[in-house]
Amino acid sequence: MDRFSRNVLGLMLGLALATTACGDNNGIPCADPCDAVGAIRCYGPVIQRCTTAPDGCRVWEQELDCSAQGLLCMTPVTGPECGMICTDPCSANMSRCSDHVWQTCEADQWGCMDWEDFQDCAITSLLCDDTSGDASCFDP
Repeated sequence: MDRFSRNVLGLMLGLALATTACGDNNGIPCADPCDAVGAIRCYGPVIQRCTTAPDGCRVWEQELDCSAQGLLCMTPVTGPECGMICTDPCSANMSRCSDHVWQTCEADQWGCMDWEDFQDCAITSLLCDDTSGDASCFDP
């Protein structure tokens, strides 16, 4: 191998190290993908946290895979969290009859609104009526 080829090979090796090495590796700076240790983000369905790798560089590390719980990673004002997209079929304070059952619209553990059984009118020989817009049990 001649001197030119050795110099080109050495330059290529140096460039490869410069683009992959971090931290205190002969003064080569990190190519940090995150700005600050402790920062969190959604990356697909995964919550990631910025941490310091053994070489001193900052890296994104998986903290929680929301999909393992059947959820999505969402970013509300308070920061990334696991949750679900609501398809609210009703609004707070609404009620209806489903056959003989009086139902009210309630928030579930994720804050999504859905119909919940409130009272089974038939148990007490009553009927459910929602013709006025609000459900109730009445004596026929």
